[in-house]
Amino acid sequence: MSRFLWAFASVLLLCPAGWGHEPAAPRREPRLHKTSTKHYTILSDLDRAERRTVARFVEAMHRTYREVFRAEPVRTVPRPTVRVYRNREDYAAYCLSQDPDWTGNARGMFFHDPNTLASYRGRKLEDCLSVLSHEGFHQFSLQYFSPANSERPPHWLEEGLGDYFRSQTVRSGRLVHQIKGYHFRRVKHSLRERRAWSLAEIWSCDPSEIEDPAAFEIFYSYAYAMVAYLADVSPQTLKRAFRLKRRGLDNDALLDRLVPQSKRRRFYESFLAWVDKQPG
Repeated sequence: MSRFLWAFASVLLLCPAGWGHEPAAPRREPRLHKTSTKHYTILSDLDRAERRTVARFVEAMHRTYREVFRAEPVRTVPRPTVRVYRNREDYAAYCLSQDPDWTGNARGMFFHDPNTLASYRGRKLEDCLSVLSHEGFHQFSLQYFSPANSERPPHWLEEGLGDYFRSQTVRSGRLVHQIKGYHFRRVKHSLRERRAWSLAEIWSCDPSEIEDPAAFEIFYSYAYAMVAYLADVSPQTLKRAFRLKRRGLDNDALLDRLVPQSKRRRFYESFLAWVDKQPG
């Protein structure tokens, strides 16, 4: 078959209704109930009991973030919105309406404009809550650690903290901290296989540019492990990082202030030794 005929046949296969086929109409959004809490506006088609659970959970998220960092906003943003859909299809339709290039892989998304966090219930509400606690940190970080026109915090730091705060349980109005052993297992496996990421690779990685799913997972594991290491060994370093970001410091200067070049090899070796002792 000639190249032209092959291309023509391919088009017909993609358009079974013929040349006059109309594109499918956009999915109609379900009726969303509005719930207002102290810090969030929640839009959801979940039932009333689950909407109340989500409302309590997001306030616990905010309280946990604030108690750790004890900061005031540095940027004026629209009131934070949280969208929780019952079905994945409705969630995907919303994400595509905000970003036509959205790939559909993410279980939850934070859109800077219009300051909206989105996810879907799926089989268990607890899974959705876990996603909200991670993505919710990005929403919090935008308002509290990113002055207007400044560079956002490094990816490893934001994503690592997002997973550090990831939880599906609330107690006394706060998120219950949960150790993520699966992240430690992945990092340890990479060490055994002699495929460890260097410190420069961890610190420079942009997960949005990763195409390999395995590499995507291991980045998040290294990011979480490094944040967990700092939280255990030097929590003041994490807090200092965000104090500096609040002043508008760019990321290269930030890393130089946190770990000078002369100390990075020792820092990295200490990090790997610490990970090797963790459960998982």
